[in-house]
Amino acid sequence: MRKIVICMNAGMAGTDDHEFWEFPDSVTEEELGEFAWQRGKDHAEMYGIYPASEYADEDIEADPDGYSDNIEGWVEDYVPEKHDMHSMTGTPDWDVY
Repeated sequence: MRKIVICMNAGMAGTDDHEFWEFPDSVTEEELGEFAWQRGKDHAEMYGIYPASEYADEDIEADPDGYSDNIEGWVEDYVPEKHDMHSMTGTPDWDVY
């Protein structure tokens, strides 16, 4: 199994988050990238923020604070010294893909 950290940002200060996942060794970089982007979008939705590129201009004009082009979801290979501080207990709980 491959230990991966999904890093997310909803496009606003203070909205960073991290999730800890185990993936089969056979997972591709493309699959990881798509998964991270979807987790980033889901994370932003918790703040009521949606990717501007996926909505019509009229929607964005009606609620400009509800859309952003800065939503992010990316993958990092797990490095304990770098990532453990982002878990609630200092030791990650791993979700399994």
